[in-house]
Amino acid sequence: MRATEHGRREYWFMIKKNKLNSLEFFFNNNRIKPDQIMLMKGDASNRVYSRIYQNNESMILMDDQDKLNLKKFLNVSQSFLEIELSIPKIFCKDLDEGFALMEDFGDTTYTNYINKNIEYDHLYENAIDVLLRIQKGLAPNYLDYFTDKRVIEEVSIFLDWTLPFYFKGRVNQKLKNNFIDCWSEFAKVIFSKSNVITHFDFHIDNLIWLKNRKGFRRVGILDFQDALIGPPVYDLVSLLQDARRDVDEGLQKKLINKFLKENKYSMDEFKFLYDCVGAQRNTRILGVFARLKLRDNKDSYLKHMNRVWGYLKNNLQNPQLKDLHNCYSDFFPEEALHND
Repeated sequence: MRATEHGRREYWFMIKKNKLNSLEFFFNNNRIKPDQIMLMKGDASNRVYSRIYQNNESMILMDDQDKLNLKKFLNVSQSFLEIELSIPKIFCKDLDEGFALMEDFGDTTYTNYINKNIEYDHLYENAIDVLLRIQKGLAPNYLDYFTDKRVIEEVSIFLDWTLPFYFKGRVNQKLKNNFIDCWSEFAKVIFSKSNVITHFDFHIDNLIWLKNRKGFRRVGILDFQDALIGPPVYDLVSLLQDARRDVDEGLQKKLINKFLKENKYSMDEFKFLYDCVGAQRNTRILGVFARLKLRDNKDSYLKHMNRVWGYLKNNLQNPQLKDLHNCYSDFFPEEALHND
């Protein structure tokens, strides 16, 4: 097995985790003889991805030590195959060790394509086609619902991590309690509208452009292990209020209109649910990004926080979210208030 610099890092990573023997057994048991292993850039999760080269072909090795998470990934994979979505083929797996070896879709993520091309509206339009196809699938019984309890748990991450990050404990408990009380009513609304399969992390870093395929199958889908039964607008919010990238307002309007042709909302109904879900999601993301810095010493996400504050501020301008808006009045840091 030949090691590049990334390969050596992966090699020592496996030894540190006492995983080397398990990995070699996994390869031998599945007749895999890697010429090279390259550790891939990580994301905000604890999963580890490596690119495996064998006979001039590449595959992706996923190491997920959350066994339930891996099992769910495999279950969702099967459900998505049944509706003919483009997801990586699973060549072999070991649930006990947390390994899955799968198809390599390459490096043409939506992010990479958009960075290199002027015209890319068609990528987003195809992503809406995929989103709508996912929503038409029959909801499997193993998927959890986006319950009001979970909604509250997620916005609580904001209280636990974002407020300490900005205010160093200068927010009193009464304001925090009022915040949760206010969210409780809107959490019930979100739960009541949770009736379709939702990817739950539907942003452009998890989408791959497969130009040689046709129709909606040109969109390769990754990282779907967090799928659940959620509101129809959730994945749309994820795509258009992308924490890492601004989406042109004209393109947003075009994509929303495309979405609304298949979802019969009045514009007021749509805007209310869109902004309610957007406020919840952006609140959670602010909490997650602050936690990555304070707990895990990962600061690469801090540069996106002002963008997310901007999304949240826009969501809370919805008149139907007036009570929620008031609950945030003491929580916006100075730089977010003046960020337009």
